[in-house]
Amino acid sequence: MEKLCHRFRACPDSPRQWRDLSYCLSLFPFSDKAVRRLQDNFGCFSDKLHDEAVHQAFSGEGPFRDLIAKCGVPWLSRYSLGNFLPS
Repeated sequence: MEKLCHRFRACPDSPRQWRDLSYCLSLFPFSDKAVRRLQDNFGCFSDKLHDEAVHQAFSGEGPFRDLIAKCGVPWLSRYSLGNFLPS
């Protein structure tokens, strides 16, 4: 998981790769440990959350969203898609 997070930095101008990486991350079975690793590596992909597909992979329906709600992870709500889209 950490290697995938670090690959976001290797492709700063490639939205297609951001989407592919975020999709791969969304397929992981998420646990408390996985959420901690994502929090630790948040700086690697935080600037990519403006892309709708990337944001959807992290905040879409499924076990990841449920786990975030259960654990009370604040970073996803702070970086909502609305903060990045122009008015």
